[in-house]
Amino acid sequence: METIGQFAEKYREKTKRDECGDTIIPGKTGHIAEGFVAGFGICAMESTRKRWGNVRRKLEAAGFLVRQDADTEGVAIFDPANKHQAKLALRLVRVKTRRQMVAPSPAQLAVRERFARNSRLNRSLPEQAGI
Repeated sequence: METIGQFAEKYREKTKRDECGDTIIPGKTGHIAEGFVAGFGICAMESTRKRWGNVRRKLEAAGFLVRQDADTEGVAIFDPANKHQAKLALRLVRVKTRRQMVAPSPAQLAVRERFARNSRLNRSLPEQAGI
């Protein structure tokens, strides 16, 4: 079974510690945590009952096990090895994925240089303005 750190690395997500000291993957409307017997847990906290109901139905349709169901929030358990469930959990909690940096090509470097030469900062220098 993989840990939350391995899961976060696999999907290029950031982790942090919550107030209890547990490692979580934070999102805009909840978080993903480990510590459940059957897998990882998603804690979704929506702003309205309708939004939580829509999220709950999507979770149940994808095979999540809803453990807590309140008015506007709930906890569901999923299998991190199931790629469909993992991606759905990240999307529903609205986790921001880190961008993957790649080495720029020579053409991209040329465009950056041309942009840097023509930037507003370079045009406002005194020696270029004829002062």
